[in-house]
Amino acid sequence: MNNLKLKYLVTKSKFQQVFYYSSFRFYSLFGKKYYGYNKYSGLVLMSFLKKHNDSKNTLSISVVDKNLNQVNLEELHNYGLRANYNDHITLFLNPLKHQFKIFVGRNLKSLINKKTSLKISGDVQPYINKGEFLVGIEIALINISKKLKKL
Repeated sequence: MNNLKLKYLVTKSKFQQVFYYSSFRFYSLFGKKYYGYNKYSGLVLMSFLKKHNDSKNTLSISVVDKNLNQVNLEELHNYGLRANYNDHITLFLNPLKHQFKIFVGRNLKSLINKKTSLKISGDVQPYINKGEFLVGIEIALINISKKLKKL
């Protein structure tokens, strides 16, 4: 691929990311609900990750089309990262089935144990059930970031 075309596509993607994140913020500011998950929701999620990630530990969001109760989340977590998965947290979302799960790497289980993970999931699930996926995931990221700052 031509270098100039590649730079254009990267710049276009960054612009779209800022645009869709700003649109989400604008609508949220005036109380408009942002329902559903569309092809641009991933760009908003990338903005969330940039905002809430710290340098020591990493967060990721994985949108899965399979039932989260029937897949091996640890395998998906480890496979998607390939390295440093013990210091990593993955948020799994299945928008079609309105499911949300958190998988915490081994080194972070002292900060975010099973009880904390279930509490965060419980706070997020009402938004996921209503189809407000972006709001729910942002709430999860805020709560996880607060816990990780105690590290």
